[in-house]
Amino acid sequence: DTHSLEQYQAYDLAVFYVQGVGCPIARISVPSYREVRDAFADQNIAFTMFNANIQDNLPRIAKETAEFGIDFPIIKDEGQHLARALGVERTAEVFVVDTKTQQVLFRGPIDDKLGYETQRNEAKPQYLQDALNTILAGGTVDHSDVP
Repeated sequence: DTHSLEQYQAYDLAVFYVQGVGCPIARISVPSYREVRDAFADQNIAFTMFNANIQDNLPRIAKETAEFGIDFPIIKDEGQHLARALGVERTAEVFVVDTKTQQVLFRGPIDDKLGYETQRNEAKPQYLQDALNTILAGGTVDHSDVP
């Protein structure tokens, strides 16, 4: 099926998580993404994932989904259209998009628990959660503190 941002018009915001088969950071970050989704369950926000990796086909994505208990819809971004539009640089990035204006309101990691060459037991900055709280309160996210 073809997917478009228009499908999210009923939501105030859409959150897109960049998934990649075999990426340890993307795999390990799924529970944190789930926690944010659950924390905002009473808000009108869509949480989804997308995979733009050329080497990842639908059977590989389905296997990863089953193996790691991923309970989010995953869009296969054939042609990398969404990834290019958002300016994706790596897996496990999240993007918060205003569904009415299609403006990216936040871009960054879910939190500071995982990074390339780092891993913490506790996340201190909750980047995605803080961004959603700021946006829902009518504010603008300050990206200067977001890696």
